[in-house]
Amino acid sequence: MSAVAMAVRRRQAGRAGRRAQQGAVLAVALIFLVVLFLAGAVTIRTTQSSEGVSGAARTGELAFQAAEIALRHCERSLVDVIHVAKGDASTYTTTFKLTDIQTRDQAGSWQVMTNWDDETPTVPVYTLPLDLVNVAATPPATFKRAPECMVAPVPTVKQGDTTLSDKSSFLITVRGFGPEVAAVQPGPNARRPQGTEVWLQSNVILE
Repeated sequence: MSAVAMAVRRRQAGRAGRRAQQGAVLAVALIFLVVLFLAGAVTIRTTQSSEGVSGAARTGELAFQAAEIALRHCERSLVDVIHVAKGDASTYTTTFKLTDIQTRDQAGSWQVMTNWDDETPTVPVYTLPLDLVNVAATPPATFKRAPECMVAPVPTVKQGDTTLSDKSSFLITVRGFGPEVAAVQPGPNARRPQGTEVWLQSNVILE
């Protein structure tokens, strides 16, 4: 074999080696890009999941705050209207009235969802003024739907032969809504909330 032929072969072998190296580099680069893509996708999904959990926690906390405000308002309103009915001066500003208290035969009405969600409830359901849960100084409003409560007298309790007739006991049940729950609109099933709800109860005993 002549020296020229050997030189040509060496050049061809060098080119083949370089092409093989370039092919290997390209494969490694593609694998690296795939790994980066997968890592980015996992990071995005994790971030979205974390944001979803944080958003759900915030929504639940806001609904709880609305329910707690409703519970305290209905407790104080009940005490005030009872005292006013007995001739005392009002000490609390409220739109709650004596007619918002259920009768004794309606005890347990809070357990029937249709009593809450019917367009025309057959038992008293008190809806708080929306401005009690929304802060006017920070528009837009956080809540679209105001919390609600039911106030029902508890049957007289007996201890042995002694009836505690000198005390009045009331069960207050409230439900607060998350900021994503729409306001009540006219129409069938309009009162049925779609979104976060928080329920709270308390018992008020008046001397």
